[in-house]
Amino acid sequence: MKKGLIIATCISSLVLGGCAINMNAEEIMSAPKMSVTQENIQSIIKENLGEGIKLLKPQNINSPIQFIDVDNDDQDEIVVFYAFENESNLLRIAVFDYVDDELKVYNTIKANGFDFDKVFFKDIDGDKNLEIVLGYEIEKYMPKGLNIYKYEEEDLVEIFSETYDQMITYDIDSDNIDEILLTKKDREKVISNLNIYKYKKGKMVKSDEKEIDYGGVVSLKAGLASKDTIGVFVDSVVGAHSGSTNMFVYKDGGLVDPFKDNPDKWDMFFSPYAVISKDIDNDGIIEIPSLFPLKGYENEAMAGMLFKTKWSKWDEKDGIKFIMDSIYNAYGEYEILFPEGLNENITLTREINENKYSDVIEYVDGDKKEEIFEILAIVGKENTEELGAEYKHLKSYKDMIYFVRIINEELYKELDFENILNNNFITG
Repeated sequence: MKKGLIIATCISSLVLGGCAINMNAEEIMSAPKMSVTQENIQSIIKENLGEGIKLLKPQNINSPIQFIDVDNDDQDEIVVFYAFENESNLLRIAVFDYVDDELKVYNTIKANGFDFDKVFFKDIDGDKNLEIVLGYEIEKYMPKGLNIYKYEEEDLVEIFSETYDQMITYDIDSDNIDEILLTKKDREKVISNLNIYKYKKGKMVKSDEKEIDYGGVVSLKAGLASKDTIGVFVDSVVGAHSGSTNMFVYKDGGLVDPFKDNPDKWDMFFSPYAVISKDIDNDGIIEIPSLFPLKGYENEAMAGMLFKTKWSKWDEKDGIKFIMDSIYNAYGEYEILFPEGLNENITLTREINENKYSDVIEYVDGDKKEEIFEILAIVGKENTEELGAEYKHLKSYKDMIYFVRIINEELYKELDFENILNNNFITG
């Protein structure tokens, strides 16, 4: 290619026609290395694509326009995803390149679907150029579509297509080239399969396949399972709401289930609700979660239960090793971590109101319950004006503002909650 490539990725309610594309510096993933201003981009897109287009942003990308060096020529390309308002179920990607020193449409991609899912720019075939890994929604509640495109003699060529439920890319075999990992549900057997695809001898081939115990996969992650072992974590819904995790480690050229013959596997990975595996302690290793009812909620109906999350790591010698507990409030978008484990006598009372979410942390001693402190999450600064002086600002995240109100200072200090909130109160 020449000086630059534009691929604009668009998924939002923005319309290019009567309205302009409004972006600021924070909305652009990286600053361009080419001299194209925001105004230039807007006019170029409108001039080349016409009126009545809507820009659509893939779920894993934070901006409608990305500046990225697709062809490894040290020049950022501008890559653009969109659809025409008067067309249904037809997604488009326009690729602009310099033709006689002028940016024009150079390549186009079409996909039959109503929305973009995930888009990755990864070197899949090892040629140092980035391929376009395009995931998109075909129909609601149905498998998604996957197409991979690479540049061959300045043309975008499709090298692979599949369907999937969950999809990621990851260098699973540590050869500096990403593989495609995806799950597909077998609706007859009510299971899912985890498939790995690798580029070999000019084409994508399936290099491994594993059966997932339960078919409703809600999350697929790859990363370190231990300090020197790569793992794949598949979190699934079981039945109406329960959850389970399947974990595989990469050994001797393939994925291995280290718990395959363990009779306690179900109990180890079962959770009353599905929870997503993640690196909870930021050490680079992914932990596996499971939920347990807080004290006093053991006999409540499922809908009324409040839980703590127990986080565990895979350990080659011990199997599963406890790491920490946490309490999560999805409404308030925060989590409190307890690296030493949550005291078994700690529980809470939760209130959910419009723009205000309250957790009162309590200590239970037999039939006696002592309130220790309250965490109050409020949406919008305007809703904090009537708070009393006893509420102290703790943290802010986006439009959420967090306060703490200490009720029993003696217990608050004795149970080290000041240190916990200062160091282990996580937002987002």
